[in-house]
Amino acid sequence: MKKASMLVFRRITPADFFNIYKERGAEEGGGGQSYIDVDTSGVSLADWSDFFVGITPRLMAQSFPQWTFKVQSLSLGLEQSLKISQRRGTTVSIREQKLESRKSNRVHAWHPAKTGFPSPKGKLASSADPQIAPLIKGLVVFIIRATDGTYWAGWMREQDRPLSWAVPPVLEPLFSADDGIIRFVTALDFDETNLHWPFIASATSASAPSPQPSGASTSSNPSTGPAPGTTVLSSGPAAPNAPSNKQPKFREMTEAEAASALFDADYSAATPAVKEIVMKVRERNQKAVKALKDLYGECQITGSKYTFKKSDGKPYLEVHHLIPLGQGGADAPANLVVVSAHIHRMLHYAEVTGLDLTKISSNELEIKINGEAHVIRWRADHAATITGAA
Repeated sequence: MKKASMLVFRRITPADFFNIYKERGAEEGGGGQSYIDVDTSGVSLADWSDFFVGITPRLMAQSFPQWTFKVQSLSLGLEQSLKISQRRGTTVSIREQKLESRKSNRVHAWHPAKTGFPSPKGKLASSADPQIAPLIKGLVVFIIRATDGTYWAGWMREQDRPLSWAVPPVLEPLFSADDGIIRFVTALDFDETNLHWPFIASATSASAPSPQPSGASTSSNPSTGPAPGTTVLSSGPAAPNAPSNKQPKFREMTEAEAASALFDADYSAATPAVKEIVMKVRERNQKAVKALKDLYGECQITGSKYTFKKSDGKPYLEVHHLIPLGQGGADAPANLVVVSAHIHRMLHYAEVTGLDLTKISSNELEIKINGEAHVIRWRADHAATITGAA
């Protein structure tokens, strides 16, 4: 017998189910997705930080946190190491859940061969495969945090709910919400030998406010409740472990850890998907572009430095619009400079100051790129078009 302090749950979606059962090379849209996603509108990063209190996350790419922890499976007593990490700005993922993967780490409690967890009879074509809908109907996976700091995984199907299951109001979201976190002010007893419904409570025990819609707070004072978009349910007043406004502290990932995260990822062989993109672009004055490149033959800022010869023997050069076309700049020689590819990228992405064409003197203009002085040099006839335009 143990006592639950928190519970995180996720209602399995078609995408989740396909990701964890697809065959090698069957990736939908490319990639090696092998996770179960939990939306941050249901369980925020602050919620996850509370759920994993005492566990320092690794800081992954894009400063996304990853928690590694030990989880045991209800009814099995099997322990394993599990990773949960932020994958995108809107999702946190339970990783390595695809069975057909060399790095498969399916939670034992969610393994079809060990607990009868729903599984397809044949190959899944996509997340729209007709096998999926009946298999995931009412299918919810959950992880409990016990008061002793241990974690326990289980699953349930709401349509299999027997009369013997006592469901206090605090647990009702398991039957209605897509995902969320439940906090128990008064720790709730649970039986670690029961896979589907380990909770020991009567329907009237652990009194709780009526379940709130996803994103709502049960606090009587909205101004002190959780942030919008966070599902926090409790069985009474504010809990001692309720979310704080403090930002989670993450440690920087070491070079070895970054390499491991990159090279040990599951990159199952797959044919990259082909997608059609329709874009509207401004038509360039190619005649002026070609003429200017031929006229200068080198970068107007660094000369031959940073340039190289193409296979036809001509230097590779690009042309930059000093005033972007989208900001009213003209597609005419007066607004064009010939530059190397390196300088062109810097003009677009570095910090550029001093680009005031009214200050051109003796066909030159000094500018700074990331604080370093550079000079744009024009031919006299080219510079005349700029002063004439002004």
